Amino acid sequence: MPKIFIILGLIILIFVLGFILPFKISVLKPYWWIIMLLAVFFIQPFVETVQSLRENLEFFKYGKEGENKVLQILEESLDDNFIYITNYVIPNTRIGDIDGLLIGPKGIVILEIKNYAGIFRISGGDMYRKIKGDVFKLYKKNPFKQIKKQKEYLDKFLHEIRNIR
Repeated sequence: MPKIFIILGLIILIFVLGFILPFKISVLKPYWWIIMLLAVFFIQPFVETVQSLRENLEFFKYGKEGENKVLQILEESLDDNFIYITNYVIPNTRIGDIDGLLIGPKGIVILEIKNYAGIFRISGGDMYRKIKGDVFKLYKKNPFKQIKKQKEYLDKFLHEIRNIR
């Protein structure tokens, strides 16, 4: 269940417990202010979660814009020998989707599209983001590791299909 529904449900629950029940159930009436105080205390984490969800939606929007730009460039650059599949989900896996599969005469290319901003350095399989001056910090959101895992799952899936036929 998406987090937003959980948050919305909890806000409604707090509203019912804090505003409606104390005035409908006479025994709770003297304690309505305690219930409201507890409700306010518990709302702060929900506000932070909603803010986090809003930021995730912004990142998703930027990522989608990046994927659309790549798709446009591929459509302009490649001929009919290539097929491009967007947001491919490998069956029976829980690794998310592959942003793009480019299938051509020489094979399959996995595209993991990121809309990152900043200056990055690549060293082996690690990616570093510039913080300031000549200071770089290891970037935890490493698309190379993501692609490696996707390749392993895709290879396994394609071999299973080949063995079935």
